[in-house]
Amino acid sequence: MITNEALEEHLLTIIIGSIIFILLLSTLVVVFFFLSRKKILKEQLDKERIKVEHKTKILHETIITQEKERKRIAKDLHDDVSSSLNAVKLMLQTYNTDTTGNSKDNIVSAINTLNQTIDSSRKIAHGLLPPVLEKFGLKTALEQMQDDYNRSDQVEITQFIQYENKQLNATYELNIYRIFQELVNNSVRHGKANDILIKIITNDDDSIKMSYRDDGNGFDLEKVQKAKGLGMSNIDSRVELIKGEIEYKTAPGEGFQAFITV
Repeated sequence: MITNEALEEHLLTIIIGSIIFILLLSTLVVVFFFLSRKKILKEQLDKERIKVEHKTKILHETIITQEKERKRIAKDLHDDVSSSLNAVKLMLQTYNTDTTGNSKDNIVSAINTLNQTIDSSRKIAHGLLPPVLEKFGLKTALEQMQDDYNRSDQVEITQFIQYENKQLNATYELNIYRIFQELVNNSVRHGKANDILIKIITNDDDSIKMSYRDDGNGFDLEKVQKAKGLGMSNIDSRVELIKGEIEYKTAPGEGFQAFITV
């Protein structure tokens, strides 16, 4: 005959066993949920990473394609357009010596127009692929860009450059030139800057520190980075192409700064 004590002990054992079972089951459910959640998060992160990598790859390929196309157009402008215009100019100058009156005035006017067209095509070609960059290197190309802007009276550019031409390979120099070109364009067009300072310093450890500063309008950095335009994306992508790092510092009414390390 089962006593009350034995029955109570048996019931207690069943209750304790049930509690342990429920606890184990709950633990398994929590662990399963955690692992499932972790897997889902990992899959989401992997998808986002692939998207970012794909976007970066496309942007890099776009920049490389742009440079190839710029080089081709610059060559065509120089070889075909400029040569043809110069030939026409020489012919008109020959006729100019043998004509008088209105015809002569018309030819002089045509020669002046051709001169302007030749200058414009040369400037376009230089903008697409500055010959000075290919021939002499980054430092000289930046100095020419500085002179061009300073002569325009749009903005005053000051440079402090401790860097020897062609210290880096041609691809690196081209991308650094394009970065500063884009920064200056942004300062003039959007920032309404009056003064720009560019610094390039080569360190003993072979790293190159670059900085850019303007006294323009500045902007809300967080807002611009969320809705990043093509200009900022191009700059960031070019920095990646040269295996560098870039940091921006700006605020409305406080100008703009960029710090680049290669």
